[in-house]
Amino acid sequence: MSAYASSDNKRSNWEHKEHEVIRINVFGRAMSVRRVGGEWQLFNESQTGMCARVYDVVIPPELTEDELPGFLDDIYHEHASERHPSVVIES
Repeated sequence: MSAYASSDNKRSNWEHKEHEVIRINVFGRAMSVRRVGGEWQLFNESQTGMCARVYDVVIPPELTEDELPGFLDDIYHEHASERHPSVVIES
């Protein structure tokens, strides 16, 4: 049995979300987060569809998807403005 499989052989939420792209608007900056190998990876997204990994920010692996906006708000709060006052999950 896989470490991610439950006793009734269904995939867990952890496995289901592996490599899923979560698009986040961080105070007007397009970013994305992916769950890879038990860790969160953060990326800057361009308008042309290219992305670049952000290595300077390490997201604690125990955070849930719902906790990502609060964590990124704490890290990037200096970028807040009247036009972009918060961090929002877009997808």
